Amino acid sequence: MKHSPEILRKEVEKELPRIGVRIVGQLKLRAPRDRGTLANAHAWEVDKRRLQLRIFNRKKYALYQSEGIGPQAVGGARKGKFPWGASGNPLKGWVRRRGIADKVQAAFKIKKRQTAINAAAFLVGRAIKEKGVRANRWFRGTIRSMRREVMSNMADVMTKTLILSGEKARREVMREIS
Repeated sequence: MKHSPEILRKEVEKELPRIGVRIVGQLKLRAPRDRGTLANAHAWEVDKRRLQLRIFNRKKYALYQSEGIGPQAVGGARKGKFPWGASGNPLKGWVRRRGIADKVQAAFKIKKRQTAINAAAFLVGRAIKEKGVRANRWFRGTIRSMRREVMSNMADVMTKTLILSGEKARREVMREIS
């Protein structure tokens, strides 16, 4: 029985990557979609020393998408600020893909397409700053919904490991008695 903690640790180390793959798969399915960039930025890593699984998203704006921004923000999201700098406004592509730039161009009789895109991105950005973006909590919700499954998997691993190590201990005792 003296070896059961090491056996258990090895089995848990084997199970953590499986759980990471499963959770990231669910996050990809539940993430908001425009071009799929956010959904494909999910990742996991195992800290073997601490025996921990860390799930994260590599995109900075994931927090804003999940927790909201502005007056409607939840918890850790910044309030009343743009999640990007002055250059490289990501809304330009979004307003173009959604047809919002075309509507702004027609409504304001703007001649140049790029000017309409810039104007539409500015208007949407200002609305986000003033009104915010509602949180949809897809990240937190996915983690919470999978908690029971993860706990069940870990309980199964621990039970199987303890049964196996218990059987090994019984064999050792029987060998010593014989």
